[in-house]
Amino acid sequence: MAEAELREEVGYIPYQEDKKVREALQYYILKMENDIQNTGVNDIATVIDYQPQSAIPDMSHLSPEIQEYILSVSTGLQSTIPSDGLFNMLAPLNIDRNNIDNLRDGTMKINMEDALKFQQQIRDGMGLQ
Repeated sequence: MAEAELREEVGYIPYQEDKKVREALQYYILKMENDIQNTGVNDIATVIDYQPQSAIPDMSHLSPEIQEYILSVSTGLQSTIPSDGLFNMLAPLNIDRNNIDNLRDGTMKINMEDALKFQQQIRDGMGLQ
């Protein structure tokens, strides 16, 4: 059927507003607005944790040495002094709190053998070749 034929069969019915339904809806909206504005605060304080639980990473494919290294770095970063994690990260390169001033001055020398040895340990621990 064409659209014109459908209109002839169905016909056009103008919207007829029901006054009681409209008043009921207006009353409901006013009540909701009043409830929102007059919300009371509980006397009991509650703690709400908005941060979702993160998944525990699977480190079973890593060597125990790399797992220990990652855990020490992450524990240090989550501590009250996050720089501990950074120094744990730099420990294989012989960088610690005592010689960090030399690094800031730009005069610290890093032994490349230590860096290459550390890189190889990471590769071995992750099973990379």
